[in-house]
Amino acid sequence: MGKVASFLISGTYQRVAVLKGKAGKFKVELVDKGPSLLEEHADKEMFLSVLYPELVSETVEIPPVGDEDTKLVLIKKQLLERGGISDDLFLVYREVESTPQKKVLKVFAIPKTVVIEGGLLSEETLKESQFFTVCQFSLSGVSKLISPELSIFHVFSDGETLTMTVSSGDDVLYTRSVSIPPYARELGFEDFVHENVNMTYMFVAQRSGIPVDLLLLSGNLVESEELTRTLAEVVGSGIATPLPTGTFSGIDGKTFNEFLPCFGTLHLNGSYDFSPEEIKERRWFKRLVGGAVLFLTLLFVSFLPLFGMRLYEISLTSKSISDVTHLLKTQTSGILKDPILERDTFNYYLNYLNTLDKVRAGNPLTLLKDMEGLLRLVDAKTYALGRQKDTLTLYMEFEKRFPKLIDMTLYREELIKELEALKAKGYSYRVESEVKDLKESRLSMKLRVEKKL
Repeated sequence: MGKVASFLISGTYQRVAVLKGKAGKFKVELVDKGPSLLEEHADKEMFLSVLYPELVSETVEIPPVGDEDTKLVLIKKQLLERGGISDDLFLVYREVESTPQKKVLKVFAIPKTVVIEGGLLSEETLKESQFFTVCQFSLSGVSKLISPELSIFHVFSDGETLTMTVSSGDDVLYTRSVSIPPYARELGFEDFVHENVNMTYMFVAQRSGIPVDLLLLSGNLVESEELTRTLAEVVGSGIATPLPTGTFSGIDGKTFNEFLPCFGTLHLNGSYDFSPEEIKERRWFKRLVGGAVLFLTLLFVSFLPLFGMRLYEISLTSKSISDVTHLLKTQTSGILKDPILERDTFNYYLNYLNTLDKVRAGNPLTLLKDMEGLLRLVDAKTYALGRQKDTLTLYMEFEKRFPKLIDMTLYREELIKELEALKAKGYSYRVESEVKDLKESRLSMKLRVEKKL
């Protein structure tokens, strides 16, 4: 991982930690607070955590379905029936029970209107980000760093909100967040914190039966020795404060706690990413194409030993292979004007250039540059890239279930439209098998896309 910017965003402030990571360790290069930090650091890999106390938390029961789109439809239907929640939502879920007849899911959700229309994030920022979560889960990222085996009750306050998250490793077991009222800030902040932590601890440990191995205080709570003393009298576990030793360097303990959710976000797994599926797929595609470019570069380098001569002092500064082609042609055209060089040297450069072009054109990974729309739409369970003589091939198998038959029909029309668009770019395609289950509203397909060299 290179340089990243991890944000904590509320309705009144933005905080950011800029870090450089290597081998699981991070060096903190900058921490900052301000109103326009998202714009200032948009050129970095952005990890986003929003501070939203009214996080929706529900346990729902749905039939066992494999298709992700259908699962999301059923979850939202349950949220509507159970809690009257009809807003368009960002949501994550984890499975807590499974039988052949049902799946029980723990669901966490945020209304999109709060995030986008409320001005916490813009749609463009979300699309360009690498991860999007909430402060409640960011706390669990730090808890996991302290000990992935313990059940940790983590309490954080920034002066505006008190957030409490109980987690064990990657599992968030319980979370609650409350806004701090004005009277508590002015007259009795520590009493307010003590009352809420004590009440939540009793609910977690006694009514919910969740064991608490450690109480962790962070944010501006680390400054109060009196609060630590009074809490020690009511909780049956040790109390500690997180420090940046080991994983993070370049930052002191007090600043680390002030910006703590920024650090915790970096240690969450993908199950706590609220980003919509289309954004996750876009990130996946960008990483896939980025990996393909790296693979092609390594492939070019591996061909160099095949030549009997060594190249000296060739500087290539272009951004793409077409730029490389143009640059090499320009350089080699000047070779003939040098009376010291022989015609064979010019031929050598031409052969080198032609070999690069041939290797690039014949690699199946080059198909991916035209396939973003198709790959995002299909979400196949099986992919196969290959080359047969003068033909590059992408083979896919997928199965998709729909809420209604009309949705299946519309989806198939969109798929064929995407394939026809590829034909205009020189591709051909054929549907090798197609099964429509009208009773279950399920479509299964085997598809092959080809391009002649």
